[in-house]
Amino acid sequence: MGQVGIIIVSHSEKLGAGLAELLKQLGGDGVPIASASGVNGQLGTDATKIAEAIEAMPGENEIVIFFDIGSALLSCDMALELVSEINRRRVRIADAPLVEGAIAGVVEASLGKSAAEVLVRAVEARQIEKLDR
Repeated sequence: MGQVGIIIVSHSEKLGAGLAELLKQLGGDGVPIASASGVNGQLGTDATKIAEAIEAMPGENEIVIFFDIGSALLSCDMALELVSEINRRRVRIADAPLVEGAIAGVVEASLGKSAAEVLVRAVEARQIEKLDR
């Protein structure tokens, strides 16, 4: 498989677009990144928009989706019902913090890691080291 692609699903179109812009700068040209965030300029998520982002990812890429809150996960699950079986098998949904997880994930993806390795690093981003004071 090719490099891992990343899709951002946020209720906020601006948050999704801004995070996607940051990830593109961190991941370079080699990591395909898309945002499927917001609904017509309003807060919300849209399974059809997510499905279109999945279908638009280059065919050889595994895909990791990062989402913000619970109902976005439901939209991601519905989107998987709308895409082909081939594309459905390429997708992994990250149970990780949106921003920190996506940043950790894009760094791994830029190093040529698999979707499984991207997911591990993204989930590890949830762990915060406390400084001894």
